[in-house]
Amino acid sequence: MLEQGATIEAIDDALLKFGMPMGALILLDEIGIDIAHKVSEILYRGLGERVKPGVLLGALYKEGYFGKKNGKGFYRYQGRKRTGPDSSVYGRIPAHTGGRAVISPEEIVDRSVLLMIKEAALCLEENIIDRPDLLDASLIFGIGFPPFRGGLLRYADKLGARTVTDKLEGFAKKFGERFAPPKLLIEMAKAGKGFY
Repeated sequence: MLEQGATIEAIDDALLKFGMPMGALILLDEIGIDIAHKVSEILYRGLGERVKPGVLLGALYKEGYFGKKNGKGFYRYQGRKRTGPDSSVYGRIPAHTGGRAVISPEEIVDRSVLLMIKEAALCLEENIIDRPDLLDASLIFGIGFPPFRGGLLRYADKLGARTVTDKLEGFAKKFGERFAPPKLLIEMAKAGKGFY
């Protein structure tokens, strides 16, 4: 989304307002862009287009942007304190022929959280985990998914499988197959069922 025109602040603010403990780009700086880059390559080798990393992450890594650990990331730092977005990041984004687009906070949240729902559905579909409540608990306690939303799959049920599937299909048409809904979600939408 950053490569397509969203600002650093817009992405993180939307996710914070949704209830996440930190925005995606703050998290990348905390983890380390170098670590995120290496992990993204491993995931891409293992899972292919489903998790294809953006070009910007690799470009920042090659230019020595490692995040908070070296004070050079999506944000600027004074010591360990984050002081604001680093506008130099925008100059490292590959040229986008369509110009910079405004991406609404709702779309930022949908594109982030719906991919999480897709991956969670795949975990159930592939028998990596067998219970929605255990998956929800692991995401609440593991990554800080907003507990007031009841967990990722309870949130998906609140939206409805049809809405989740329709939105994922729309994003797949615009942004590629990585958004294509898995079989489990499609079947749930047709049957009018939820995870719970």
